[in-house]
Amino acid sequence: KIVLYDIFSGKERQKFDLPEAKYTHSITIGSGNIYHSDGEKVYQVNRDGLGMIEEVFTINQSEHYIASMQYSEKTNKIILGMIEISENQLLQVDIF
Repeated sequence: KIVLYDIFSGKERQKFDLPEAKYTHSITIGSGNIYHSDGEKVYQVNRDGLGMIEEVFTINQSEHYIASMQYSEKTNKIILGMIEISENQLLQVDIF
């Protein structure tokens, strides 16, 4: 669950329910948008009051999982840290 608070009053402004994480929850913010990953997919949280989330990226879960996520203000892109599953090995891959 993501909860947004008013910095001055401390009151809750918005609340968003998230899907269950298959691996690890990752959250990042960029260009006024909130992005969430459950380890398999990346979602954009719609902040217009409806509380909806939209899937914007997915991976092949038998080959990879998303271990981390951050937003680059310089490139306006999401950077994913991924774990690749290959021949019983785990390899960390960063996608820029």
